[in-house]
Amino acid sequence: MKKKIIAILSVILIIIGVGALMFGKEVYHEMNQNSYENVRIKYEKQIVKYSKKYGVNPCLVAAIISQESDFRSGKYKKGEKTGLMQIRDTAAKKWAKEMGMKDFKGEMLKDIDTNIELGTWYLGKLNKENDNDEDKVIQGWYDRHVTYCGLPSRDGVEGYTKIIKVIEKEMEKKYSDKLK
Repeated sequence: MKKKIIAILSVILIIIGVGALMFGKEVYHEMNQNSYENVRIKYEKQIVKYSKKYGVNPCLVAAIISQESDFRSGKYKKGEKTGLMQIRDTAAKKWAKEMGMKDFKGEMLKDIDTNIELGTWYLGKLNKENDNDEDKVIQGWYDRHVTYCGLPSRDGVEGYTKIIKVIEKEMEKKYSDKLK
């Protein structure tokens, strides 16, 4: 009799456990789907200005800024990612030189215009190199520190690409009138 009760309780616990896992997975999925509905935007004028200048979708630029910094510029620290687009000074110095910027210093990454211009210029360069294939552009952006700073890892590039595309769609849905 005890064995039957233990067996029945075990089955009930297993059913409850599986149910909890399924429910938890559904709640987690639902939260992830909705987590980008509250995206916000700042610096529309700069985003539009540099997107037009370098031939980049402004919603993509806004999505990258949203993901990278949530539109917070932060402080400069040598060798670390800085600013809205989270650019390392080593990459920025190379980009600035390619762009023809004179006397560029890493501290300039704190400046909102400079940060957005450098990042958008690089996205424009990736656009040209990849025949406007947005997935490759996003992946190239993800790899910016691998390419320019010698950092070894590409782990997470597929997930990053998906996240940027989700945020970009939200930006298009909510802010397309501001990003023209």
